[in-house]
Amino acid sequence: MLERIYPEYMQSLFTNREKELRLLELIKEKVITGKPARISFFGLRRIGKTMILKESLKRCLKAKSGIKGAYLNLEEFTTSPEDFALNYVGRTCFWTLGGKQLETYLIPEKLLISVPEEIKDDVSNFLIMLRDEKVNRTNLLNFAFGFPSLLSIKLNIKIMMLLDEFQKILELKRFRGCKNVISLFRGKIEAKNVGYMIAGSAISIMHDMVSNNRSPLFNQFREESIEYFDKIASRELIRKLIRCDIKTKDVIYKLSNGHPFYINAIASRVNILNSLFEMKIDIELVKRAYVIEALSSKGDIYKHCEYIYDVSLERAKYGNSLKAVLKILTNKPGLNQSELARRLKITQGAVRTYLNELINVDLLVEKDNQYFFKDQILRYWLSYRELGTELSEKPREKVLYELVRDLEERYLRASSELGRAKEHEFKSRLEDKYGLKLSNYLSKDGQIELDLIGRKGRTTYIFEIKWRNKPSNYKDIKKFFEKVKSSEFKGKKRMFFAAKSFTDGARKYAGRSGVELIEEIAAI
Repeated sequence: MLERIYPEYMQSLFTNREKELRLLELIKEKVITGKPARISFFGLRRIGKTMILKESLKRCLKAKSGIKGAYLNLEEFTTSPEDFALNYVGRTCFWTLGGKQLETYLIPEKLLISVPEEIKDDVSNFLIMLRDEKVNRTNLLNFAFGFPSLLSIKLNIKIMMLLDEFQKILELKRFRGCKNVISLFRGKIEAKNVGYMIAGSAISIMHDMVSNNRSPLFNQFREESIEYFDKIASRELIRKLIRCDIKTKDVIYKLSNGHPFYINAIASRVNILNSLFEMKIDIELVKRAYVIEALSSKGDIYKHCEYIYDVSLERAKYGNSLKAVLKILTNKPGLNQSELARRLKITQGAVRTYLNELINVDLLVEKDNQYFFKDQILRYWLSYRELGTELSEKPREKVLYELVRDLEERYLRASSELGRAKEHEFKSRLEDKYGLKLSNYLSKDGQIELDLIGRKGRTTYIFEIKWRNKPSNYKDIKKFFEKVKSSEFKGKKRMFFAAKSFTDGARKYAGRSGVELIEEIAAI
């Protein structure tokens, strides 16, 4: 069953996500002990939410605890309430009953003869409702949403419902009799032997569904954001895809921003270029692979960006006006409302409306009253699409050379030089302040990276530097503390975390863990 949706090659690429998997284990433990257990994952499309659900499904199927996992991707069956209800019931049966052929459970007649005697009457009544000429869709959905609970009671089993692209449930609201679909779902999730993990790539919609106090699902799900990989996790994934040195891995990390899908796409293109043309796998080849992937219509990154852009704007209002805002921000990210209003020659009120819509469809984010693309690779792709640039899979050498040089100038060199300049400046100031020599640190296995370390006598000084506008929070401090704890530095040490500012939670965690905070490092 599992191989159908989560083949072995995909399982082998599962990387990192330790925190999410620990949460999933806690959820399963709650279900096993008969406690309510519900969690919501959200994040950018293809960032790894589905992998987490499928990995959890695998662990449910292989666990000796007896808990059953049922994976349902709502994107596959929200064409009508009738189709939704049949799929919800049939797919739940397929996974929990250990079916061999999914199709058997999606054909009413075959479904009925495939279920055990304990639930035959219930399924028979459901199918009668489904065939009714004047089907009562409220009753139909009520049965479907309550079916996992019914199954758990009558078969004495515990079930973990894994609902992918959960926001698609809202599409049912356009059908007669389905306006209150979220309320119907909410009314059936209290069963003590059934846990729920929901995930979705429409970030704003998912957040609104579970965090808006006007939503029936308010305060019913723990919210967890699935983020980009950090540098260490990115290196680990890259190691599974291609053989290259750490510097080459770090360029892939920088180009992809740690997005696993982009890492995979770049590495795959590198492998193709290496195999077909015997090109050495190095930094230069990675840059070429990135340009081809992002700007060739056959590239996976190109197709992904085109899909995100088109689908997001389909969901949004004010089509052409939104495109005008995006066009400006591709070339000049970080503008505020008044600057955009001047460039577009419209009122700030109109710009605010457009920006809010672009945030709602997950294309933009707002930081300190400035606006940026949520996905920087999408920004890169769109900047060339606006110029009509599209490559073949094997572009002319001169064109590719110019695009690689432009990539270095606009996206790599500027940021890396700024980073090196800041790092050197802070390193010098910290050396003067604490009277020691500092250097970067990377463990021999490449798994632990520390910004700066130095020694004075028998004491090791370890520094983490976060140079960004938003305050560093307790998660940042905790991550640094745990990284040091896992390192080779077990003796006497002082840990320092330098940032522009800190949240109250960060200060409290630092106080408990012995991390010394350096605020406004530029003032040292």
